[in-house]
Amino acid sequence: MRKQRLIVVGTLANNPYAGMAWMHMQIAVGLRRLGHEVYYFETTSQWPYDPLRQMHVNDSDYAAPYLARVAEAFGMKGRWAYRRSYSDKGWLGMSRAEAETLLAEADAVLNVAGATKFAEEGLKVGRLIYFGTDPVGDEIAVAQGEKNGS
Repeated sequence: MRKQRLIVVGTLANNPYAGMAWMHMQIAVGLRRLGHEVYYFETTSQWPYDPLRQMHVNDSDYAAPYLARVAEAFGMKGRWAYRRSYSDKGWLGMSRAEAETLLAEADAVLNVAGATKFAEEGLKVGRLIYFGTDPVGDEIAVAQGEKNGS
């Protein structure tokens, strides 16, 4: 099997709860253990939740350092990017050029739970894969004739 360049895209930093960290990182680390080149990206226009201030905020003061700590704990140091789509669209973790090139040229981008709307974000993505986390709902919707699921 050829080594693939894969990007897992989710909401780990915007929803800084243990379950979100575990879910997203187990996907990324599992793919790495299979021998692939894997990155974790986050880009969303929703304000991140800051548990210290106990509210959604228009900054990355908690989100970006949290993501850096989680990524490092799971062996993904230097393999993550966070885009502040809700404000200046700045990239953290890696440069804009590197992150956007990876998104456009990756063998696959796994959009966990479909949380990121790439067209709305103005980002070019190669092969985009919806990675569902709540089984059955979308499958039932498609079986009932809904073209795009729920």
